[in-house]
Amino acid sequence: MASYESRPREFLYVDTQRVKSLLAHMEGGLVQQTTAGQVDIVKADAQAKLLGFGGGGGYSHDWKREEQKSFQDVVFSLFEDSADENGFITDATDDYYDPAKWADGSVQNDLEPSQLIRVTCEVQMLDGGLFESRLERFLAMADNLARLGVKTDGLKPMKGKSVEKQREEILKKARAGILGTVSEDYIKAMSGFIQSFLGDDIAMRALPCGEQHLEFGFSGALLNRADYIQDEREHLFSRYGTYMSNWTCVLQVATVPGQEEHKTKIENDMNFMLPSGTISRAATERGASDLLGVMEGIGLLDGPRWPTVSVTPLGIYRDVPKAKNNN
Repeated sequence: MASYESRPREFLYVDTQRVKSLLAHMEGGLVQQTTAGQVDIVKADAQAKLLGFGGGGGYSHDWKREEQKSFQDVVFSLFEDSADENGFITDATDDYYDPAKWADGSVQNDLEPSQLIRVTCEVQMLDGGLFESRLERFLAMADNLARLGVKTDGLKPMKGKSVEKQREEILKKARAGILGTVSEDYIKAMSGFIQSFLGDDIAMRALPCGEQHLEFGFSGALLNRADYIQDEREHLFSRYGTYMSNWTCVLQVATVPGQEEHKTKIENDMNFMLPSGTISRAATERGASDLLGVMEGIGLLDGPRWPTVSVTPLGIYRDVPKAKNNN
């Protein structure tokens, strides 16, 4: 397996804390503390390898804030190489790219919780906060275009209609023409729905069978933190798009769901009161869990649902190709 020095990667996302934890277990010690101005590095041959030194002694180094993300990306590269060397990562086989193998459960039956999977495929991402702001900007743009393109000067009062009301009706028709078949009410409703559905989370799907088979793949959430993913969301998704092709995802399986029917209603016969007249905490917790189960069953919560496999994304990247004129 090539080492990180000879295999540069362009990173989209790294779950820094989980990667550090996994690497620490494999290598016997890693980064203990990260602050705005310093990273303390301790012990283990992994650290010596990372910093280009021989031996296994302790070492510390000061890092500027802007260098920390690059350091964390290198830590992921070291983690991936170490996991490969120790046989912890399962590479996706041809079955993962076959919709029929997902439909009959062959892929799911071959997976275990906590297993590490590496798959190169199309990736779908939906940023809840960015989606809302983009729709707001789209409506503002349509409104401004309407105002620039429609002349409303010189209007005279009409019977039952003020000049201001006439102007608003003209602009509304102009906005509708710009928006085309998508109504302004639909856009506002969709914006509100996605905001309540996702909040500021970033939903991610790895789609080995392509966007034609959205349910056949891996779903998870990306942690919305500056040291995990780039801050400039607008530029990030403008560069890569919503559907991004040929990205490598290193994923840890969270839950492999079964094919049983999801719960879609709550039983109303649960007694939350004990004979003594006090509240039953056990029954209350069960009722709350049942409600969450119903919300998962109808898709309001991002719980594991067949045939999609729920995962924790550890890293999303693509390899930087060598120049074609190199011999």
